[in-house]
Amino acid sequence: MNVDLLYGKGFVTLRIPDENISEIIRPWQNKGKADSEAVLSQALVCPEKNDFQKKLAGKPDELIETMHLHPAYQPQAVVDNWLAEDPAAKITIVDGANKIALYPKT
Repeated sequence: MNVDLLYGKGFVTLRIPDENISEIIRPWQNKGKADSEAVLSQALVCPEKNDFQKKLAGKPDELIETMHLHPAYQPQAVVDNWLAEDPAAKITIVDGANKIALYPKT
């Protein structure tokens, strides 16, 4: 599947096999704000929110920002590396944060 995502001032297209896509969150389609804080807030209400919150528990805000909003300059390479390491990985894509945040979940 080709997934078009807002990225910077334009778009980027990721090629991800259908079976590896867990969810695509596009908060801006639901009148959500397209800023990082709003995107993360909406991501925290996804079905995997408990796993996500456990990973963040006790971490300093600066570390969370670094871990979860780190820019991916070659996002397709990130996806390809994850799938090479774990061909069964399920990937949740959060679109609209001006960064691509991809979380593998197996």
